[in-house]
Amino acid sequence: MLADRRNPHDLLRFLRAEERILVPIGEGRWAKLETKRITTIIENLVELYDHESLNEDGSLLLRRSQGTNLAGLLEDPGIRWKGADELQRLAQRLRDFSGISPVPPPQGLDAKLRPYQQEGLNWLQFLREFQFGGILADDMGLGKTIQTLAHLLQEKRSGRMDLPSLVIVPRSLLGNWRREAERFTPDLKVLVIHGPHRGAAFMDICNHDLVITSYALIRRDIALYSDLEFHYVILDEAQFIKNAAAQTTLAIQGLSARHRLCLTGTPLENHLCELWSIFHFLMPGFLGTHDGFSRLFRTPIEKNGDMDRLAGLKDRLVPFMLRRTKDLVEKDLPEKTEIVRMATLEGRQRELYETVRIAMWTRGSGTRSPKRALPEATSRSSTPS
Repeated sequence: MLADRRNPHDLLRFLRAEERILVPIGEGRWAKLETKRITTIIENLVELYDHESLNEDGSLLLRRSQGTNLAGLLEDPGIRWKGADELQRLAQRLRDFSGISPVPPPQGLDAKLRPYQQEGLNWLQFLREFQFGGILADDMGLGKTIQTLAHLLQEKRSGRMDLPSLVIVPRSLLGNWRREAERFTPDLKVLVIHGPHRGAAFMDICNHDLVITSYALIRRDIALYSDLEFHYVILDEAQFIKNAAAQTTLAIQGLSARHRLCLTGTPLENHLCELWSIFHFLMPGFLGTHDGFSRLFRTPIEKNGDMDRLAGLKDRLVPFMLRRTKDLVEKDLPEKTEIVRMATLEGRQRELYETVRIAMWTRGSGTRSPKRALPEATSRSSTPS
């Protein structure tokens, strides 16, 4: 029955549906195996020996980040590996891992981190220690910027950040990143690369800790970054690189950095290849090739509804994504502060308001409202303290 199942995905579906199988071991002898003991091994082998996995010498090519996916195989004493010493050491460290260690806020941080922000700092330091990339995906307004700045300041204080770090943001956030850095981490030397005369700024990059530029400019200026190396390359609003074939994405992929990090307040709910593009920037090879990922994950999950493949993908990604919603951290947030401001409308703004007011009155009552003066308008806003 198994011999006819040459398609590895059909084989995996069969194994998941059976509690035990009989396997021939020669000379009319059979062994009864629990399928859950071999399913994980077969899943790994299917992925490892997917198309174009071997080089010209027939050797299996693996990246360091793929060691997290193979921990079970790397630690199996019955399997002999050659040339996998570093991956086995990584697997050993992960096996001995007892939890993320707390990190004291760095000296010079001009802010008090809320408990969940402190956990974010701990997590970012964990990723750096194990040389992983990751996605900080907290809801908007929960302080992804300050967590990242605290992390970079910690890197500077430790002496590890002997190279500048590059942050790429939408154009609208350039000023916000500069202000946040000046406010919370004044000891970080910040350089914003923007504007028509930005060319001269490239001569001064090495004298700064934090370099900030936009997605639009990174594509135009990519040749000027070709000889530069960064401690971190960080993407804010990382959904900007969801298209793996876009020129901006390809330019960013070529940047040289020791560590990579993505920030996004937008849940990653679109098709899985967008997720692949972001992780291909963070840890190339972690999710395999684009075509291989489509065969092994996207098609089974999106077209065939394979929940086992979806669960396996989620398990793989969980350590490298940190997302907190406002509901989860509500206890850590300050009380809402309401600020009421009175503003007098004048000129064209006043005329527009009157036009809209009269039109809405007419629509609601069927009669034209009498003209009357509009002395003031009230603006109410709610902001966290």
